Amino acid sequence: MLMKRFFSLTALLLMLACSLQAQRTVEVKTAGTLSTLLTADEQQTCTSLVVKGKLNSADLRTLRRMAGYAESSTDKTGKLATLDLSEVKFVQDKEEPYMVLDAAKEQLAGTAMPMRMARLPLDDPQPGKVLKIGYEEVKYKISAYSPCFILGCKEGETLLAITTLGKDWVQSAGSYAPVMWMLSEGNFHFAEGISEDQWSDIDRYGLNDFDGHEIKQEDGHYMLYAYSQKGTFAHDTFYGCTQLRTVTLSEKTKLDGSVEVRGSEVKYVIK
Repeated sequence: MLMKRFFSLTALLLMLACSLQAQRTVEVKTAGTLSTLLTADEQQTCTSLVVKGKLNSADLRTLRRMAGYAESSTDKTGKLATLDLSEVKFVQDKEEPYMVLDAAKEQLAGTAMPMRMARLPLDDPQPGKVLKIGYEEVKYKISAYSPCFILGCKEGETLLAITTLGKDWVQSAGSYAPVMWMLSEGNFHFAEGISEDQWSDIDRYGLNDFDGHEIKQEDGHYMLYAYSQKGTFAHDTFYGCTQLRTVTLSEKTKLDGSVEVRGSEVKYVIK
């Protein structure tokens, strides 16, 4: 009986030791140095990580690899499932991207959503867009558009209005959403192909170069580049990170939903 208790206690202590080994807290005093503060073994075995300090694109790239994203078949990825970034300051970095995706392969789709708009009388001589809502005709003047993209949008699938509200990522823009979608311009689904006219529209509406993202033509492909933004966390930051389940962010961090992820399994906690 004593021997059985001894082995049970030993097993419990071993499990606790392994758990503690898998958890790590690190402070990044200089942006871009996260990879130097963790050993190769830690980057592959750490399951719970608390990061403090300043992070740029290079650091986000390290975290993506730790969370299961492989850029190539030879990459050694990690098991990071829980990540606390509540004491992190994101810095601007457009030197090197933390993520590069083939827009067609990853089923990127999007549209130009009205960002600044005003309702006009129907007889107003200013140019505008007239909608029929129910039995009423309404005229709107749109002075600026913003990008609305979704990763993982299947061919023929209808795009949803996705916005960031309060403390969570949600897929609803309320009762205002139908009007916003009727006023949107273009329906660009890269997996279905992009014509020259569509690419011209993407450029005209500024959808190929927006906050923390760029879409470039390269050798017949359209590539999505993502970079770290000052004080901002983008919803697609951990796209493709198969191990990650929970990310904690500061309430002071701005949330960017320009590129949403369809079917993401990552839960975001704000504190």
